[in-house]
Amino acid sequence: MTQQVRKHELKNVLYDIVNKEDNSRFLQKIPHMNISNLAIIFYFDDTKDLITFPILNLLKLNTRELFKVAKTNMHNKYPSKIIKTRNKKGEMLFYRITNDSKSGISAILTEKAKRELKLKSNEMYIFFISNREVIALDPKQFNISEAMYLLKANDFIFGHMERYFVTSSLYRYIPGKNILEELDVDSILINKQEEENESFIEEELCF
Repeated sequence: MTQQVRKHELKNVLYDIVNKEDNSRFLQKIPHMNISNLAIIFYFDDTKDLITFPILNLLKLNTRELFKVAKTNMHNKYPSKIIKTRNKKGEMLFYRITNDSKSGISAILTEKAKRELKLKSNEMYIFFISNREVIALDPKQFNISEAMYLLKANDFIFGHMERYFVTSSLYRYIPGKNILEELDVDSILINKQEEENESFIEEELCF
């Protein structure tokens, strides 16, 4: 690969986000990065071809270096959009994060998205709507049960329209620390109920 060709190819590198468990065998054959139960994969924007290990060697990069290149390209070609969604009264409901690439959910990993979301809240609940966009909820406005209700409602509304969902999980997202983790919602709600029951029993015993 000549220097000119390499330069051209690098300008076309972008990334996508896929479900790690659903693509476990496939991921063994291509360079990727794991993030929670998801995986970041790479492709060329002009041809939509996936980047394989032989191509990675030709580009003379490792996977982390490839991700840095892809993030820069994503920022330049498909800037992140953070859209405020309000109710009829004008009250803030949630944020929609997307871009104009084939993988709108990739916008959640850009520096712009991290920076802007950090200004809005130190921590958020997020979930993915197919491969098109991410919904971000402020925990100060939505508890975890309400967040799961919205997630399930969106699954119902968009499920028949899309070929697949990247994930139907709810995540805790801390933009300032670059943390994205899948939440075990059932365990959290069970523990919360047990704590409430213990508190109620303690109050009753005081009489």
